[in-house]
Amino acid sequence: MTTRLSTCRNFAEKQWELPVDGPRLLIAWSEIPGCEDEAVPEAVQSVLCRSMTSGHDVAWLDGESLPGMKSRRLTPGLPAWPEHIRRCLTGRPHDAWLLRSGDAARVERLFDAMGFCWSQRGQIALLIPPAVSFEPERAQLLASIGTQKLAPLETLWSHGAAACVLPGVDGCVAGVYARHPQTMDGFTATLKTIATASGVKLEERKERQLFA
Repeated sequence: MTTRLSTCRNFAEKQWELPVDGPRLLIAWSEIPGCEDEAVPEAVQSVLCRSMTSGHDVAWLDGESLPGMKSRRLTPGLPAWPEHIRRCLTGRPHDAWLLRSGDAARVERLFDAMGFCWSQRGQIALLIPPAVSFEPERAQLLASIGTQKLAPLETLWSHGAAACVLPGVDGCVAGVYARHPQTMDGFTATLKTIATASGVKLEERKERQLFA
């Protein structure tokens, strides 16, 4: 069965559990037989990561560093006891690492990162120009996870991020956000090109027809 992606620019409904401000693109994918337990099938992961790494590095959160990759340990911002309570409530690890790579295959790690579950809307993928040093505060990054408002994302633009990708409801859709409309235009064109080359059917649809 052919994998199918559906996209919608400047979506407005809140059912996706995503911010509805600024330049934005909603990406949805049809269920693939045999992959019902996967929030993001492998074919979709590949297309998304190849699109994200076209001209950008991607940074994401993980509970551990990985050999041979750019990584930065995020300094804990809360006292030990409240931090322990937070970990018990959220399931997040004690250590949070910001990993960064321009290799699409390595970036696929973000969908299964330790302690930052995509299907539970616990992840964020940031698109950064390769020459830009990206070092926001830990609190800014964690505040951006699963946010319903765009304000935390705007704080990341000032640190040099060009765009970001957030998981939507149940991790079964993705919201792409860009600092500038031109960046969104470029990402959308790249997504179409890579999807076509990968044998993935991509259609632009109205919001209420995304899963039709």
